[in-house]
Amino acid sequence: GRRAGSRRAWLLAGLAWFVGSLPAAQAQTFNQVAVGVGPGCNFSSIQAAIDAAPAGSNQRTTVRVTRSLVYLQQKLVINGKNVVLRGGFADCQQVAPDAILTRIDGTGGATGSVVEFKGLTDEVGLRNLEITGGDASRGGGVLVHEGPHTRVLLSNLFVHHNSASYGGGVYVAQQGPVQLESVRLENNTASLYGGGLGCEVGNVQ
Repeated sequence: GRRAGSRRAWLLAGLAWFVGSLPAAQAQTFNQVAVGVGPGCNFSSIQAAIDAAPAGSNQRTTVRVTRSLVYLQQKLVINGKNVVLRGGFADCQQVAPDAILTRIDGTGGATGSVVEFKGLTDEVGLRNLEITGGDASRGGGVLVHEGPHTRVLLSNLFVHHNSASYGGGVYVAQQGPVQLESVRLENNTASLYGGGLGCEVGNVQ
């Protein structure tokens, strides 16, 4: 009895040491900022908000893109950060999105996608946005590449009047899944293939 009890106590102590030595799981940190002009706004530039988002697999940032500004000549790059751009807000104090999409326009800017996702990420996306005016070699409106991105969600988008050689509206060239929900693709053009949507590598759902 005494020997068995000692062995049991030794095993329990060893198990406690082993569990205590395991690395603690990183808690997810959720950040939210607003782009626009007026009370409650954190940034007047979408790219500035993206650049200020903290890096790290445990970080999640939602950038609320309001209609209090007009966004022209946009060539946005989300590089290795878990960032979701979310429109549907009239101003920075509005809590819940409405049914009006926020327009992000690449017209008049340099050649390139209106929104480009690249680098290693866990979760990125676009929600409640109108994407137009892009002109690129791949993905005039939206380009998803150079991942892998664990999850890409494109939800409630109107992608129109973009052009590219491949994938005028949206172009996917990455291994992970890209999920499309309520995405309208209209009047996008490609000189080679994929006027609305082109997929080189990936799983478009």
